[in-house]
Amino acid sequence: MKTLIGLLFAVLGGGAYADCTFQVSGPSNHTYSEQDIITFVTSEIRPVLAKTSTLIPIRIAKVCDGSVVGTLQLTMDSEDYYIVQVQQHHLSEEESKYTDSNLTLSRAGLDEALDKSISFDGLSLQDRQDAVKTFAFYFAESARFTDIENIANALLAGNCTQDWTKYAHLLRRWARISKNALQHGDVSDLFHGGVNDNLLAPISQTMIVNYNAANPADQVSVPAPSCERLQNAQFGAQ
Repeated sequence: MKTLIGLLFAVLGGGAYADCTFQVSGPSNHTYSEQDIITFVTSEIRPVLAKTSTLIPIRIAKVCDGSVVGTLQLTMDSEDYYIVQVQQHHLSEEESKYTDSNLTLSRAGLDEALDKSISFDGLSLQDRQDAVKTFAFYFAESARFTDIENIANALLAGNCTQDWTKYAHLLRRWARISKNALQHGDVSDLFHGGVNDNLLAPISQTMIVNYNAANPADQVSVPAPSCERLQNAQFGAQ
């Protein structure tokens, strides 16, 4: 297993978007800049994981030349970090389902998803599914997994991209990796949730390695994003 730190710091110095940026806020109503989105996730989203359901608001504003040009509201369930509403539209099971459609994760992709989702009710089913996958990657999956936390930070820096399907298997194994960790490790310092108290956050690289060792037929990998200055870098569980 290789560390995330070298890649992370190398890409965070990359280009910013000069004209437009994001601001996010949530339970505390404190506003975080685009550069601090993952700090927002780790300090305000990750700790809400619980055994009972509470609706958590996430507000994303797009700011261009100092003016807010669009605002998106997500609603998350504290029981499992599921996004349950977009723009107060209650997501159906089909809309929130993780499909394997082609979706490129990038800073530009998040920008596009935000622009489209301002009028969420007018989107096609696939566009709704892709928007949910995009928002969930940055705000839910980065709360669930330390690897995704670091990957999301690299993507937001603007120099990296990756196909969502590269992470699909990992994202669908949160409950199983949590179960394995609960059975075999010290998880007292993690956040616990789920109606059956069976979900953990954050899932560490070590927990993924231990899951792979216990499940040789169901190996989970975490490929690096493709980055302009680190084309051959790879990190996470191999």
